[in-house]
Amino acid sequence: MLDFLLNLGEKPLKCVYSIKYKDLSHDAFYIGCTGNLKKRLSYHIYNCDHPESAHGQHKIYQSINYLGGHSNFVVDILYTGEDILFVEEQLIRTLQPNMNTVTPGRTLAEYYQDNIESIKQSKIVWRYL
Repeated sequence: MLDFLLNLGEKPLKCVYSIKYKDLSHDAFYIGCTGNLKKRLSYHIYNCDHPESAHGQHKIYQSINYLGGHSNFVVDILYTGEDILFVEEQLIRTLQPNMNTVTPGRTLAEYYQDNIESIKQSKIVWRYL
């Protein structure tokens, strides 16, 4: 990731990007969007290097650190243009990246539909306790 960051120009790049593990032995990837890719990648690298920070506890950074750190991951630009939020949402829904925890644009009803079994289990445990 750091190599990719160092090769970015100074102009902010508005895009949808992916972060993937280099080795195919693990299916670890993340999809995100940003208005400034250089700044966003710097943020990702900082949080990987500082797991004690509040954001360092997020699933993406825990996964990256578990798999050897950000030097074992590559960045790909998936889309550049104006509709980055829509494209990000569609890619996350289609590809279901395992390091993303939030599906952009998902309503509360869609969340319940997607997680119906775990919600039922939580309710059973809550009632029991």
